[in-house]
Amino acid sequence: MGRDSCLVRVTAGAAIGGSIGGAVGAWIVEDKAHWANHSWKCSSFWTLHGSWELDTLWKIVLTSIVA
Repeated sequence: MGRDSCLVRVTAGAAIGGSIGGAVGAWIVEDKAHWANHSWKCSSFWTLHGSWELDTLWKIVLTSIVA
């Protein structure tokens, strides 16, 4: 349940960042890192699945925002 909650929050952040613009998208990336460092559930999710998967997702999202 905790892992799903983390993914939903990260995905929602990506959607909000994409709809508002690149500057907000960059802020959300910083917020994501801060939130992951201070949330056991999200940190647990990153440990289990590897941060590279979410990093790849964010690269795709940010590329689509900037383009």
